[in-house]
Amino acid sequence: MKAGSKVHLRLYYSIAPESLNMLPERPSAAYLYSYYKNLFKTGDLILYDGMGALATLTKVESNAPFSHVGMIVRLTSRWTQEPELYVIEVTRNNDKLPDAFTENPDTGVAIFRLYDRLHQFHGPSIWWAPLKTAVSEQGAGDALKWMKMISDKYKNYSPPSKSSDSDSSASGAALVSYDVLRYDRVSAISFLEIFNLSRPTFAQLAELASPDFVGKALVKLGVLKDDSAIAKIASPADLVNLDVFFPPVALRVSNTYDQLEMLPAPLRPIHIQQMKKQGIFLRNTEADPSSLEASSDSFKDDVSRSQRRSAPAFRAATASIPSSSTGHEKMALVRRATMLFDMSDDNLIRIMKKGCRPVRLTRKKMAEKRLLISDDETELVCGKRHVELKDIVEVRVGQKTTMFDRHRKDAAALEPFSFSIMYGRRGKYGQHAHSIDLIVRTDLEFKVWIAGINMLVQRVSNVEEEFIWKTYRDLSRPKLNLHSTMKLLAKLNFKAPRKYVAEKFAQVDIDRNFYLDYSEFIVLLRLLRERTTLGEIFSKYTDGNPVMTPEQLQKFMKTEQGENLTVDFCAKIVQKFAKVSKGANPNVLTRADFEMYMTSGLNQLMDLQQYDTMQDMKRPLSHYFVASSHNTYLEGHQLTGSSSTEQYIQVLKQGCRCVEMDCWDGDNGEPIIYHGHTLTSKIKFENACIAIKNYAFYSSPYPVILSIENHCSVAQQTRMAQIMRSVFGDMLFESKDRASSDTTGFLPSPEMLKEKILVKGAMSARVDQMAPKYDASGNLVAPDADESDDDDAPKKDAKREKVSQELSEVIFLKTVGFKGFEKAKGQQPWEMSSFVETKVASLVKTDASDFRRYNVKCLSRVYPKGFRFDSSNYNTYPAWGAGCQLVAINYQTPGDPLYYNEAMFAREGGAGYILKPIHMIDPSKTTPNLVSRITVKVIDARSLPKKKDNTKRPVIDPRVSLKIVGNAADEKEWQTRVIKDNGFAPQWDESTSFDITESWSACLIIRVLDAENDNYCIAHYSIMVEDLRSGYRVVPLYEENMKII
Repeated sequence: MKAGSKVHLRLYYSIAPESLNMLPERPSAAYLYSYYKNLFKTGDLILYDGMGALATLTKVESNAPFSHVGMIVRLTSRWTQEPELYVIEVTRNNDKLPDAFTENPDTGVAIFRLYDRLHQFHGPSIWWAPLKTAVSEQGAGDALKWMKMISDKYKNYSPPSKSSDSDSSASGAALVSYDVLRYDRVSAISFLEIFNLSRPTFAQLAELASPDFVGKALVKLGVLKDDSAIAKIASPADLVNLDVFFPPVALRVSNTYDQLEMLPAPLRPIHIQQMKKQGIFLRNTEADPSSLEASSDSFKDDVSRSQRRSAPAFRAATASIPSSSTGHEKMALVRRATMLFDMSDDNLIRIMKKGCRPVRLTRKKMAEKRLLISDDETELVCGKRHVELKDIVEVRVGQKTTMFDRHRKDAAALEPFSFSIMYGRRGKYGQHAHSIDLIVRTDLEFKVWIAGINMLVQRVSNVEEEFIWKTYRDLSRPKLNLHSTMKLLAKLNFKAPRKYVAEKFAQVDIDRNFYLDYSEFIVLLRLLRERTTLGEIFSKYTDGNPVMTPEQLQKFMKTEQGENLTVDFCAKIVQKFAKVSKGANPNVLTRADFEMYMTSGLNQLMDLQQYDTMQDMKRPLSHYFVASSHNTYLEGHQLTGSSSTEQYIQVLKQGCRCVEMDCWDGDNGEPIIYHGHTLTSKIKFENACIAIKNYAFYSSPYPVILSIENHCSVAQQTRMAQIMRSVFGDMLFESKDRASSDTTGFLPSPEMLKEKILVKGAMSARVDQMAPKYDASGNLVAPDADESDDDDAPKKDAKREKVSQELSEVIFLKTVGFKGFEKAKGQQPWEMSSFVETKVASLVKTDASDFRRYNVKCLSRVYPKGFRFDSSNYNTYPAWGAGCQLVAINYQTPGDPLYYNEAMFAREGGAGYILKPIHMIDPSKTTPNLVSRITVKVIDARSLPKKKDNTKRPVIDPRVSLKIVGNAADEKEWQTRVIKDNGFAPQWDESTSFDITESWSACLIIRVLDAENDNYCIAHYSIMVEDLRSGYRVVPLYEENMKII
């Protein structure tokens, strides 16, 4: 053996063993650094996930999984005289790992061998954030000299007292003074005082200085220009947020899914493909920091947003810790208070299965109930109420339901811990969504249940897979014979001859034991639901080969889909969908990949441009159709139905921009809303306003119109104005704002009125006269101050003074009676009339062109006739054809008018405002007919649901109905044949054609009917004909409550 060999020197240096197999590894960890070790360089960051109190504070303050940080440096080994990788950091060194150069394990600046540190660090996870560019040799030398100087001064250093902060520059103290420790006084000290550390030493605060130390080292390296670049660095996450680094990559994680879930959301895709079945990551053979640059911005945005919101909640949680608790008890409570930070899906489920005891609100009282998730994770249980997770439609944060309205006085102070679980399906009359309204006791419980329920609801959103697994799990035996398989298929809405199922059964019974386990049963389902048409297309364009190239996809898109895409764009599609086949070539599509693309949202029937607002939104308000609701507050019947603030929430979430409020005098001077002189229930006007404010701009930023039907006394009208001003504040666009318009002589545009509330109703003549007006030339005229005192004012104005002055002031759109088109020529743009559906029908027959010209400048609201007690709807085409803007329908009643309305306003990103055809804006022009004929081929469907209360037959007999609505000349309906006993994978392959004479108004309504259940509508979809895409397209189907199937 040579005297100077490496082995001799390693044996000589026994205090710091260099052989990794001599180090005790942390249990349950996966080490990933071998895949990146050739890429490590001086200046890269090593980020740690510590577990102590101070580490917890740092992670919560920054809302990132990094508790402290070190920097990789390449130095010449003291013993081998060859370059090696080290990490230099400010640390408490809880692991007592020897410093590689001074052999000193104390607190301060330490230089550890990188691989020793990766294996011995006491926390669960470590990350690496690589520099985007290498540092110069000069910069590295300067930085190393500076770090060595600081290291010598740091040994056993204690920070100065607060009184000596001004002298903290001596002996390297500037780096670790109370001024530099950025959690000082606000966070770190107050946090440590919880543990009876009222005068924390440097040893207790050391790791807080680590980001600052590394930041200054980056300046010495030349990576950052000067100290001003690190002025805002307060945590390791701030360092990662600098543009000079790629997003972090995990070097060590626990080998469980729990630890994978600890990764910030933007980082998970980097590693998710590397995980083995046991949860350990696999090697990424193409690992390259440059490939991580694309996700850098999203990671930084995620961290910066999170930093602004996490710390207050954390401090609130720790403030409630009893002062009498022991140190260990306090630490346990703090870790519990911060456990959401590291919470995986499995941990959330474990907590929710144990349950908690929130206060539940009912009609009569507020009482404590037990809340938990069932053991099979399919139901939420609150007291005696059991709700299936798949029936939950929303977890609503805050106090935004009718039940909270009832208890607002007692519950208002607890709003930060309040939420409602909305569940149920639309019935004959409206949503009928029920709610479980809860108030939990701590911020932790609030976060657990909000995050946990949303996670579980998302997990069961694939109804088919969840139902299959639940049904299979409930079987008495873990394997299926042929008879059991047929019974299970029937539950999945599929029935076929025994011989046919037996043939498919034999194909998937690989081990020939005449039984199917779960995986084999899933293969059987895929075989039964295989789309033969897509297989034929795939074979046609691949020449029978098993994979499709980007060039072949380009040819398919041009020939069949009518889309001229570049090869590069097709390659991106291939790369996106090739990922579904594990281990497959990412540059080609398999048949499964191709089917995944063809059934994805990218291939839906609606033109993708309609998912954004592309139209001109700067025209006058009168140039748009506006999504409008009639008797919005009613859940159902016009005479006996229930009223609810929930209805306002539902229609606003669906994109409605005009809601109706029938206002009447209520008890104790508080106005109410209900259908007057009927048996419908009542709701408070104030509660309705609160609901509207909370959801007005949920789906669209464009203005919401409140159509007030005023039956209140003057006193309660004044109260209405007070409520609206209090609730809506600056959102209100009032009568005094009439002069503010971006369209001279017309109403303002939706763009100008973004996030504004416009009130429509009767006005006091006095207030109306004091508001500005347009003259005959379209010029704005200031009000005459003496006009309101004119003794000759018409006596009828005195009658109108029954409208409160305060209410009149908040009204922007004044309602006036319609007295013919000739007299209407003098109307101001903000004056509008309402028309019953029968009046519209009459005017369309006699004065259609005048009606359209009237609607160029003025708004018209259309509403159903009074005899529609069942809340049925009318044909909206005549009103839209006349240019009427606010065509109000009953959103709670399904049927062709509602589906037509859905299609009309699904366009333009659901803005709720649709620009009218050009001939309705400029009568001298003609709207072109863009589509004259469409041919539709109904190919197949998959996994159709059954009617929930269907007791007639266990399997449906589906057929498809296609119907064109709009202009009477275009209306036509066609149906496919009935497919017996198959809702799982019915195949029709039938075609029909429709001639279109007026394409702007033509709407295609697609309905799936159960022929054996009185043609019950299982699902529907509606789309305007001009929004159709040619080619093979997938149609998303919706239940009546607009929940996608």
